[in-house]
Amino acid sequence: KRYEDNAFSRQLSISAFFLIWIVLLSLRDVTCGMDLARYELKFSESAHTEWSEIWRSGKDVGYYLFQKSARTVTADFGIFLSLVAVLSLGGIWFFYGRESECAPLTIALLVTVAPFTMYFSGLRQVLAMAFVVPAWYCAKHKRWGWFILTVFLTFLFHRSGVVIALIYPLYHLRLSRKWVYVLPPAFLLVLLFNKPIFRVLMQLAGEEEYPMSDTGAYAVLILLV
Repeated sequence: KRYEDNAFSRQLSISAFFLIWIVLLSLRDVTCGMDLARYELKFSESAHTEWSEIWRSGKDVGYYLFQKSARTVTADFGIFLSLVAVLSLGGIWFFYGRESECAPLTIALLVTVAPFTMYFSGLRQVLAMAFVVPAWYCAKHKRWGWFILTVFLTFLFHRSGVVIALIYPLYHLRLSRKWVYVLPPAFLLVLLFNKPIFRVLMQLAGEEEYPMSDTGAYAVLILLV
């Protein structure tokens, strides 16, 4: 009986959190975040964009096809934001509800460490991140074909999505005590050379170079350690 009560409490907490999050994302104004105004303009312009033109663009084709499809149904950008909110968080909601063992800690880590704020600004990125959940389950059950397809679909929404290809080897990696001699030096090297590493990754992803600055988020680093 106690286990059933804990499971119900955990599910209730996670469901309440994600429901509130989806409502916030659905009702936000375009002034929320840095990119929504540009996304709204692109959404309006998609009504006059030919399907063939999207295919020829060759970049983030999946997102722009999705945007074009939504625009043929509604011209309301608010409805489009609601649709993106549900699609981007639905899978994560399911994943956390099924896999999380401690709802407060899970929610705290998600809000503090994960790209929580990205969901209020980016649309292509969050839709690409939605594929992390099916990719994780494909890796868990060793379904190579479906995993590769998931990575490909993620790439179609945002080029940086190819990074989820690391899920498969990392999931099946078995860490032992010998890794204590490898991981700390690796973490230190990444910390010291984070800017050039980030710059190279951005170039490989085909993204424009963004200005970089130190966020001073060392408290999060300490938390992870």
